Amino acid sequence: MEADRWIDRVRAQREHLPESAELSELEDQLRAMVRRLADLEKQAVPLRAKYDEAATSATKFRDRAHLLQERLSDVNTSPKDLAALQHEVEQVQDKLSVAEDAEVTLFLELGPLDEAIQAVREEAKPLGARRNELMNAIMELQSTLDDEISNLQTQRLERAGVLSSGLLSRYETAMKRAGVSGASQIDGNRCDGCRIALAPLELDRWRGQAFGDFTNCPECGRILLPC
Repeated sequence: MEADRWIDRVRAQREHLPESAELSELEDQLRAMVRRLADLEKQAVPLRAKYDEAATSATKFRDRAHLLQERLSDVNTSPKDLAALQHEVEQVQDKLSVAEDAEVTLFLELGPLDEAIQAVREEAKPLGARRNELMNAIMELQSTLDDEISNLQTQRLERAGVLSSGLLSRYETAMKRAGVSGASQIDGNRCDGCRIALAPLELDRWRGQAFGDFTNCPECGRILLPC
Protein backbone atom coordinates (compact mmCIF):
# COMPACT_ATOMS: atom_id res chain seq x y z
CA MET A 1 0.00 0.00 0.00
CA GLU A 2 2.71 2.50 1.00
CA ALA A 3 4.81 1.68 -2.07
CA ASP A 4 1.83 2.18 -4.38
CA ARG A 5 0.88 5.43 -2.68
CA TRP A 6 4.44 6.73 -2.98
CA ILE A 7 4.57 5.69 -6.64
CA ASP A 8 1.35 7.64 -7.22
CA ARG A 9 2.74 10.70 -5.42
CA VAL A 10 5.98 10.67 -7.38
CA ARG A 11 4.12 10.20 -10.67
CA ALA A 12 1.87 13.13 -9.80
CA GLN A 13 4.94 15.19 -8.94
CA ARG A 14 6.49 14.22 -12.27
CA GLU A 15 3.39 15.29 -14.19
CA HIS A 16 2.92 18.56 -12.28
CA LEU A 17 6.38 20.05 -12.03
CA PRO A 18 6.39 23.84 -11.43
CA GLU A 19 8.87 24.04 -14.29
CA SER A 20 6.34 22.37 -16.60
CA ALA A 21 3.68 24.91 -15.66
CA GLU A 22 6.12 27.76 -16.28
CA LEU A 23 7.14 26.20 -19.60
CA SER A 24 3.50 25.95 -20.68
CA GLU A 25 2.90 29.63 -19.89
CA LEU A 26 6.13 30.58 -21.64
CA GLU A 27 5.23 28.66 -24.77
CA ASP A 28 1.82 30.36 -24.83
CA GLN A 29 3.64 33.71 -24.80
CA LEU A 30 6.00 32.60 -27.55
CA ARG A 31 3.12 31.32 -29.70
CA ALA A 32 1.40 34.69 -29.28
CA MET A 33 4.62 36.40 -30.36
CA VAL A 34 4.90 34.15 -33.41
CA ARG A 35 1.34 35.07 -34.41
CA ARG A 36 2.08 38.75 -33.88
CA LEU A 37 5.30 38.48 -35.88
CA ALA A 38 3.48 36.70 -38.71
CA ASP A 39 0.88 39.49 -38.83
CA LEU A 40 3.60 42.15 -38.97
CA GLU A 41 5.50 40.27 -41.66
CA LYS A 42 2.28 39.88 -43.64
CA GLN A 43 1.83 43.65 -43.55
CA ALA A 44 5.47 44.26 -44.41
CA VAL A 45 5.80 41.87 -47.38
CA PRO A 46 3.80 43.88 -49.97
CA LEU A 47 5.31 47.16 -48.75
CA ARG A 48 8.80 45.73 -48.96
CA ALA A 49 8.13 44.49 -52.49
CA LYS A 50 6.91 47.95 -53.53
CA TYR A 51 9.89 49.57 -51.81
CA ASP A 52 12.32 47.25 -53.62
CA GLU A 53 10.61 48.06 -56.91
CA ALA A 54 10.81 51.79 -56.25
CA ALA A 55 14.47 51.52 -55.16
CA THR A 56 15.30 49.56 -58.33
CA SER A 57 13.58 52.15 -60.50
CA ALA A 58 15.35 55.00 -58.71
CA THR A 59 18.71 53.30 -59.22
CA LYS A 60 17.96 52.73 -62.89
CA PHE A 61 16.98 56.36 -63.47
CA ARG A 62 19.91 57.59 -61.38
CA ASP A 63 22.34 55.57 -63.50
CA ARG A 64 20.69 56.79 -66.70
CA ALA A 65 20.88 60.41 -65.55
CA HIS A 66 24.57 60.02 -64.75
CA LEU A 67 25.25 58.52 -68.18
CA LEU A 68 23.38 61.34 -69.90
CA GLN A 69 25.33 63.93 -67.93
CA GLU A 70 28.57 62.36 -69.12
CA ARG A 71 27.37 62.53 -72.72
CA LEU A 72 26.35 66.16 -72.27
CA SER A 73 29.86 66.92 -71.11
CA ASP A 74 31.35 65.51 -74.32
CA VAL A 75 32.66 68.45 -76.34
CA ASN A 76 32.24 66.50 -79.55
CA THR A 77 28.47 66.27 -79.19
CA SER A 78 26.59 68.23 -81.85
CA PRO A 79 24.13 70.98 -80.82
CA LYS A 80 21.24 68.89 -82.12
CA ASP A 81 22.29 65.90 -80.04
CA LEU A 82 22.86 68.14 -77.05
CA ALA A 83 19.28 69.40 -77.28
CA ALA A 84 17.93 65.84 -77.48
CA LEU A 85 20.12 64.76 -74.58
CA GLN A 86 19.01 67.72 -72.49
CA HIS A 87 15.38 66.88 -73.17
CA GLU A 88 15.96 63.23 -72.15
CA VAL A 89 17.82 64.37 -69.03
CA GLU A 90 14.80 66.41 -67.97
CA GLN A 91 12.49 63.46 -68.54
CA VAL A 92 14.77 61.10 -66.61
CA GLN A 93 15.11 63.59 -63.76
CA ASP A 94 11.31 63.83 -63.52
CA LYS A 95 11.00 60.03 -63.40
CA LEU A 96 13.84 59.83 -60.89
CA SER A 97 12.10 62.36 -58.66
CA VAL A 98 8.87 60.32 -58.73
CA ALA A 99 10.76 57.08 -58.00
CA GLU A 100 12.72 58.65 -55.14
CA ASP A 101 9.54 60.13 -53.62
CA ALA A 102 7.92 56.68 -53.73
CA GLU A 103 11.09 55.14 -52.26
CA VAL A 104 11.09 57.60 -49.34
CA THR A 105 7.35 57.22 -48.71
CA LEU A 106 7.55 53.43 -48.65
CA PHE A 107 10.69 53.54 -46.50
CA LEU A 108 8.85 55.64 -43.93
CA GLU A 109 5.91 53.23 -43.98
CA LEU A 110 8.20 50.24 -43.58
CA GLY A 111 10.17 51.80 -40.74
CA PRO A 112 7.62 51.31 -37.93
CA LEU A 113 6.81 47.78 -39.16
CA ASP A 114 10.49 46.81 -39.24
CA GLU A 115 10.97 48.31 -35.77
CA ALA A 116 7.96 46.38 -34.47
CA ILE A 117 9.26 43.16 -36.04
CA GLN A 118 12.68 43.70 -34.49
CA ALA A 119 11.11 44.52 -31.11
CA VAL A 120 9.16 41.23 -31.11
CA ARG A 121 12.30 39.29 -31.99
CA GLU A 122 14.30 41.00 -29.23
CA GLU A 123 11.51 40.38 -26.74
CA ALA A 124 11.45 36.70 -27.70
CA LYS A 125 15.19 36.13 -27.21
CA PRO A 126 15.21 35.89 -23.38
CA LEU A 127 12.01 33.85 -23.47
CA GLY A 128 13.62 31.42 -25.90
CA ALA A 129 16.66 31.11 -23.63
CA ARG A 130 14.46 30.51 -20.60
CA ARG A 131 12.49 27.90 -22.56
CA ASN A 132 15.70 25.95 -23.21
CA GLU A 133 16.65 26.18 -19.53
CA LEU A 134 13.26 24.88 -18.45
CA MET A 135 13.28 22.02 -20.95
CA ASN A 136 16.71 20.89 -19.72
CA ALA A 137 15.63 21.21 -16.07
CA ILE A 138 12.43 19.22 -16.73
CA MET A 139 14.38 16.45 -18.44
CA GLU A 140 16.76 16.18 -15.47
CA LEU A 141 13.95 16.25 -12.90
CA GLN A 142 11.87 13.69 -14.77
CA SER A 143 14.90 11.42 -15.09
CA THR A 144 15.48 11.64 -11.33
CA LEU A 145 11.81 10.94 -10.61
CA ASP A 146 11.79 8.05 -13.07
CA ASP A 147 14.68 6.52 -11.13
CA GLU A 148 12.75 7.01 -7.89
CA ILE A 149 9.66 5.35 -9.39
CA SER A 150 11.80 2.45 -10.58
CA ASN A 151 13.21 2.00 -7.06
CA LEU A 152 9.74 2.14 -5.55
CA GLN A 153 8.48 -0.44 -8.03
CA THR A 154 11.35 -2.72 -7.03
CA GLN A 155 10.40 -2.30 -3.37
CA ARG A 156 6.78 -3.04 -4.26
CA LEU A 157 7.75 -6.30 -5.91
CA GLU A 158 9.80 -7.30 -2.87
CA ARG A 159 6.92 -6.54 -0.50
CA ALA A 160 4.35 -8.22 -2.74
CA GLY A 161 6.55 -11.32 -2.75
CA VAL A 162 5.87 -12.03 0.95
CA LEU A 163 2.09 -11.98 0.53
CA SER A 164 0.03 -15.08 -0.06
CA SER A 165 -1.22 -15.46 -3.61
CA GLY A 166 -4.82 -15.11 -2.42
CA LEU A 167 -4.22 -11.90 -0.49
CA LEU A 168 -2.11 -10.43 -3.30
CA SER A 169 -4.90 -11.24 -5.77
CA ARG A 170 -7.44 -9.49 -3.53
CA TYR A 171 -5.15 -6.47 -3.26
CA GLU A 172 -4.56 -6.21 -7.01
CA THR A 173 -8.28 -6.60 -7.73
CA ALA A 174 -9.13 -3.84 -5.25
CA MET A 175 -6.42 -1.61 -6.71
CA LYS A 176 -7.77 -2.01 -10.24
CA ARG A 177 -11.18 -0.94 -8.97
CA ALA A 178 -10.16 1.88 -6.65
CA GLY A 179 -6.88 3.07 -8.16
CA VAL A 180 -3.64 4.21 -6.44
CA SER A 181 -3.59 1.33 -3.93
CA GLY A 182 -5.61 -1.75 -3.06
CA ALA A 183 -5.57 -1.26 0.72
CA SER A 184 -6.29 1.50 3.20
CA GLN A 185 -6.26 2.29 6.88
CA ILE A 186 -8.95 3.61 9.20
CA ASP A 187 -8.50 7.25 10.14
CA GLY A 188 -10.93 7.94 12.98
CA ASN A 189 -13.97 6.29 11.50
CA ARG A 190 -13.09 6.90 7.85
CA CYS A 191 -11.36 4.86 5.18
CA ASP A 192 -8.27 6.91 4.36
CA GLY A 193 -8.51 5.79 0.74
CA CYS A 194 -11.94 7.11 -0.20
CA ARG A 195 -12.46 9.25 2.95
CA ILE A 196 -15.97 7.84 3.45
CA ALA A 197 -17.08 7.26 7.04
CA LEU A 198 -17.82 3.65 7.90
CA ALA A 199 -21.08 2.71 9.57
CA PRO A 200 -20.78 1.57 13.21
CA LEU A 201 -21.52 -2.02 12.17
CA GLU A 202 -18.71 -1.96 9.62
CA LEU A 203 -16.31 -0.48 12.19
CA ASP A 204 -17.22 -3.20 14.67
CA ARG A 205 -16.64 -5.84 11.99
CA TRP A 206 -13.24 -4.33 11.20
CA ARG A 207 -12.23 -4.16 14.87
CA GLY A 208 -13.32 -7.74 15.49
CA GLN A 209 -11.67 -9.35 12.48
CA ALA A 210 -9.40 -12.26 13.34
CA PHE A 211 -5.66 -12.05 12.79
CA GLY A 212 -4.94 -12.75 9.15
CA ASP A 213 -8.48 -11.93 8.07
CA PHE A 214 -9.27 -8.72 6.21
CA THR A 215 -12.48 -6.89 5.48
CA ASN A 216 -12.98 -4.52 2.57
CA CYS A 217 -14.21 -0.93 2.59
CA PRO A 218 -17.88 -1.14 1.59
CA GLU A 219 -17.49 2.04 -0.45
CA CYS A 220 -14.23 1.75 -2.42
CA GLY A 221 -13.49 -1.96 -1.99
CA ARG A 222 -9.97 -1.48 -0.62
CA ILE A 223 -8.71 -3.98 1.95
CA LEU A 224 -8.96 -2.41 5.41
CA LEU A 225 -5.71 -3.00 7.24
CA PRO A 226 -5.77 -3.71 10.96
CA CYS A 227 -4.64 -0.95 13.29
